[in-house]
Amino acid sequence: MADIDTSAMLADWAKVAPQAAPPAATPLMHKATNVMSNWAARAAGTGLATTALLPWRIDPRSWPQIWLELCQMQDAVWQRQCRLQDSWLQGWLDWANEFRQARGANTVSKLVEQEFDLVAQWHELVSGQVTDVVSLLENLEINYAYWVNEKSR
Repeated sequence: MADIDTSAMLADWAKVAPQAAPPAATPLMHKATNVMSNWAARAAGTGLATTALLPWRIDPRSWPQIWLELCQMQDAVWQRQCRLQDSWLQGWLDWANEFRQARGANTVSKLVEQEFDLVAQWHELVSGQVTDVVSLLENLEINYAYWVNEKSR
């Protein structure tokens, strides 16, 4: 077997690589960066506002009310999560039932159509669940930030 001289190949690649420009950022990349930056800034602001509620800054007589309000927020999140979980479970049960059924495709095109329909339903379920969780988290962050700002006054 003949030896292959790789130094020539590497030298050629070294000439091409520095000339390659990185891909241009798309509008979606800019939007995602802006949204995530805004979220991080809000989270940092809420964190700083939370430090203003440290024990020595609040009248000790208000602590029972603060704990009650925090427990109420936690209970509201728990209740919403339970409702989401119930709807997710029902969606997955419906999907599983349809998956198990023989739908009587008599041609390859009908079979492919049915299988891709199942994949689309699966995608919709997963997408909906992720969106629901992110929505719940954003709602919690907004409500908590409002609560902290009210308590800081």
